[in-house]
Amino acid sequence: MAPSKANTDNWFIANPSWQSSQSRRGLLLDRDGVVNLDVHFAHRQEDFVFLPGIFELCLLAVSRGYLPILITNQSGIGRGMFSEDQFRTVTLWMFSVFSEQGIQLGGLYYCPTHPTEGLGAWRRDSPMRKPGSGMFDRALTDFNLKPELSIAIGDRPRDAIAAAGAGIGTNLMLSTIGLDGDLPNGAAVISELADAVPFLTLR
Repeated sequence: MAPSKANTDNWFIANPSWQSSQSRRGLLLDRDGVVNLDVHFAHRQEDFVFLPGIFELCLLAVSRGYLPILITNQSGIGRGMFSEDQFRTVTLWMFSVFSEQGIQLGGLYYCPTHPTEGLGAWRRDSPMRKPGSGMFDRALTDFNLKPELSIAIGDRPRDAIAAAGAGIGTNLMLSTIGLDGDLPNGAAVISELADAVPFLTLR
């Protein structure tokens, strides 16, 4: 039987602790490789190793009027490696870890499809899957964020391409190997999360 949500393109997990704010600037973060160490399809608590500086960066961002939101491809769901319920469980746990650090994430957008490796109805193209800009577009609309004032941080060129497609004003890629030639115009490479701090402007 095909997954019930496979054809909806409506994949969002709200943070139950988040309260509406006046933030009009987003800090739009990829998950694997930016928030946590990129291991093979992390979907359990024991898979998670948070990257150095992620909590400090988000705390500073919140203090300067940014709303942190996660935007992530998760084809492990479509490939049958783990279920949406498992992914939701670990995501809610992750929200709680951030909350313990004094950070309320707005939520997490995810795309479980894959154009060639997805199973059944999950095997298809989706405008939500990066490098498409669909998840960024939704986050901007749902949270009433101004793209030109927002910041995106990814760890692969497809993240930067997706952010550029949504008109994100500051587009950063976390990498130690420097891939400027593969990035859209205006994107910048940073080697650690602390390098993003100068881009967090005051209100």
